Amino acid sequence: MTWFGTVTEAPLVEEDSRAHSKAKAWMLISGKGKPVQGKNGMFVSEKLDLTLLEYGIGGGTPHSQHPNNEQVFYVLEGSALMKVGEEERVISPGSVVYIPVNVPHSYKVVGDRTFKYLQFNAPPEG
Repeated sequence: MTWFGTVTEAPLVEEDSRAHSKAKAWMLISGKGKPVQGKNGMFVSEKLDLTLLEYGIGGGTPHSQHPNNEQVFYVLEGSALMKVGEEERVISPGSVVYIPVNVPHSYKVVGDRTFKYLQFNAPPEG
């Protein structure tokens, strides 16, 4: 069994073209069971989820919080104005954002480029 895959093999698990979000998501690692390689290059893990997310110009997310998991964002492309708790700043390629359990957070894409990032959830959402 191989533990290597590519983003192009990962399944598109969500596509939302509503004006307020303009989102696409590819599940790279699903935290829904014992470690194995699943269909279409997706891996399964016991301890985390990894998703590649892409939001169009003007997209974003409303305030949300997660009572059972931490999140880490790693920005690949574009920029967004992100709020975590009471702190707000523009994040761009190379930025890493840590979101503790149950801390409110949101962001809005700024600029003229698509915003793309990796989102790690531990333990997995679900």
